[in-house]
Amino acid sequence: MILKTNRNYLIFVVVLLILVLGRIVPHPPNVTPLIGLMVFSSQLLKGISFLLVPVIAMFLSDLIVNNYIYAGYFTDFQILTPGFIWIYSPIILFAFLTKAKLFQTVNFPKVVGLSLSGSTIFFLVSNFGVWVSSGMYALNFQGLLHCYTLAIPFYGNSIIGDLCFSISLYVAYKLSTEISETSLKKI
Repeated sequence: MILKTNRNYLIFVVVLLILVLGRIVPHPPNVTPLIGLMVFSSQLLKGISFLLVPVIAMFLSDLIVNNYIYAGYFTDFQILTPGFIWIYSPIILFAFLTKAKLFQTVNFPKVVGLSLSGSTIFFLVSNFGVWVSSGMYALNFQGLLHCYTLAIPFYGNSIIGDLCFSISLYVAYKLSTEISETSLKKI
């Protein structure tokens, strides 16, 4: 029991660190391991950890990004990213989607479907938030379409990044499972 608890703790910490580092190291816009790791952390982490890991990772990386990397854009220390509700809510929604009964087992089509769903949920919710709260767009249907249209390049980056991370993790997961099963058969 203790070993399993230590294993879960180790997975929690490793996934958290990868997510934080994935947001603070230089990368193309919207290309992070968040969605890919969320697909698999929902399978590996126990209890509410599937939700805590991405939210804590976003919070910690936001502290670093806002107060060190983009410190020049703010006049004081930023605890939360402006508009954080529009960034965190799609992540929370996606976390619960990964725990849905349909996705209790991992296979290639589900990984691709979840990855595309995560990209799309984030695109729709976060850009709706930009439209509603930024003051950059007219608050009418044309303004909303304009906002989504200008965000398409970021959506493309999200799809590419999310698919690459998700598929890479899936392949690593399958290989490690096959290696483990082969090793067990030899014993």
